[in-house]
Parts: sequence; structure tokens; C-alpha cells
Amino acid sequence: MGGRSLKNLTIRELTTTAELEEVFELEAFIWNRDDAVPPNQTITSVKNGGFVLGMFAEHRLIGFQYSFPGFNGTDVYLCSHTLVVHPDYQKQGLGEQLKQAQRKLAEAKGYETIQWTYDPLESVNAKLNLHKLDATSNVYIENAYGELHDDINAGMPTDRLVVSWSSRPVPRQQVSVEGAEAVYPVEERNSIPVPGTIRHAEAAVLLVPVPASIQQIKHVSQEAALTWRLVQRSVLPPLFAKGYSIVDYLPYGSHYAYVLTKERPDAD
Repeated sequence: MGGRSLKNLTIRELTTTAELEEVFELEAFIWNRDDAVPPNQTITSVKNGGFVLGMFAEHRLIGFQYSFPGFNGTDVYLCSHTLVVHPDYQKQGLGEQLKQAQRKLAEAKGYETIQWTYDPLESVNAKLNLHKLDATSNVYIENAYGELHDDINAGMPTDRLVVSWSSRPVPRQQVSVEGAEAVYPVEERNSIPVPGTIRHAEAAVLLVPVPASIQQIKHVSQEAALTWRLVQRSVLPPLFAKGYSIVDYLPYGSHYAYVLTKERPDAD
């Protein structure tokens, strides 16, 4: 559980071997040693356009953010790979502080765009990425990391949204959801929320519902959780192909919904 009090909180760039070994140990504690990024990789990255930001309470490393350069054949961008906050300090907005520090450093280093992926069914991450940070997304990757066996991902295809975030803060474009159409409703079956029948909506603003807690649903019914994954997989890529982008993440009844607007002409 999070909530430990913070004293003399600082965020700074980490560059030495000793510092990056400490980062490895923190990530290994959160996940495991096999999945943690080895120090020889982070050391190489920080010498070649990447960086690691460390967050300290007093002199204790309690979180970090690791990024490296990305290239899609046309544009260079900053690939945001890992963000970790120690469990003792979670649920205090520290992840958002690390992201804002990342944004400032990215701009200082000359990056115009930051990209990363996350599970579109994880509500906490969606709220941070798309509402608090005001990032956007119009790319969906099916089973991006293959089969994973950790507690969060086990039993589910690792589908991911690709998030794009400008390194220079821009005013949020206010989008009215009045009159917006939900692509499918949320229904209750055996007291479990599930997506209802998909509608072929063509409104200027669309809503794609997301359960409040996919992990709670997984605990009760793996089949229901997989249904959410497959329905989102069938809905989001076609909407992106039609020119829609996710621009926000807002409450929708007792759950949430992605807010999509059409920002470019239909793609063939």
C-alpha cells in the first residue's frame, strides 16, 4: 500500500554506474531480476541520447523513469520505456511528477515527441496518460509483448495503445461529450460488467467504455476480462483507420470511457 510521507523529494538525472545499478535493484524488487533492464543497457542508453530520471525521498531512491531514442523511419522521438514508483510511495501523484520531469528534460535534449505503450484496459494508467497528461493515441498493437505470466498480464493477450505526447505543453482542446455516442454500452451479467452489443456509431465524438477495474473482473471471471480485450481490439483499430484519435479519458456511469474525435479525413 502507498501513502508513506514524503520529505525533501527531489528528481534528477542519473548517469553513473552506481546510480544505474541502484535503479536496476529497485526495478528487480518491483518486478523480478529477469524482467528488470540490466545496468549495461541503461548505461549504454544514457551515453547515446537516452536518460534515466531518479526520484529521491531524502537519499532513498523511490522511483525512476527510463527513456531512450526511437526512430520510425521518418521521425526521431523519445521512447518512454519504464516508470516505477516504490509501493510504499504510490498513489500520491509521483508518477505524474516523474512524467512532467521527463517532458522538461526531453524538450531540453531536443525531442519534440514522447511515445510509450500501455494496456488500454488499465484504468489508472489511462487516466494518467490521457486525462492528466493530455496525451493522445491512435495506434493499437495486438499482443505487443506476447504471453506474459506476471500477476497483471497473465491469461490476457498483451494488447497495447501507443501514446503520443508533445514535449512542449499545449493548451488542452476542450471536447464536449454532450451528444457523444457510445460505441457499446456496459451491461451487467452475473454482477460482472461486460461490453454490450457494438453499435456502428459515426458521431463527431465517440465514447469507448472501459471497466473501472479489469483486475477485479479477472479475479472473478477470466472469460469476462478476455471479452473486454477482444471487444476493444475489434473496435479501436477500425476507428483509428477512419481518422479518430483518443483525446481524453472520462467517467462514464460507474466506469470510464475513452473520448475519440475525428481529426483527419477517412483513411482508405
